[in-house]
Amino acid sequence: MRNFLICAFILFCFSEIDAQFYTGSQQEFGKNSLQFDKKFTWKSQDFEGYQIYFYAEEENLVKYVAQKVQSEIENLENQFDFVFSYKLEIVLFKSLTDLRQSNIGSSREDAETIGKSSLLVGTKSLVYYETSHGELDIQIRKILAENML
Repeated sequence: MRNFLICAFILFCFSEIDAQFYTGSQQEFGKNSLQFDKKFTWKSQDFEGYQIYFYAEEENLVKYVAQKVQSEIENLENQFDFVFSYKLEIVLFKSLTDLRQSNIGSSREDAETIGKSSLLVGTKSLVYYETSHGELDIQIRKILAENML
């Protein structure tokens, strides 16, 4: 009985130590965990051949991006006699700051490319609107070209 109590006490002590330091201890070195009071409400719109994910307040920008993506897909398919074999997933951010705050791709090796004009993580293509539609058009062309490869 005494040995049982000693074993139970030791198990209890070690399990408490793990529980005490659980929050944040499972993160990779150099990754910060941020918590926001602001609620990020994501929406998505499904189109033929692609889907766009975006913040709820970006409905107007999504219409522009959808039209641009559709026209660029048609141009690429006609120019290169190419058909996308899978559904593209485009994640639209309203600014570069919002893109950098995202945790999409944070556990992948290619996550250090955040900050460039576009980012391809698996099947997800990340783009952001900063100052003009022209810059966004370039990003859209880039992600479509990257997805062709």
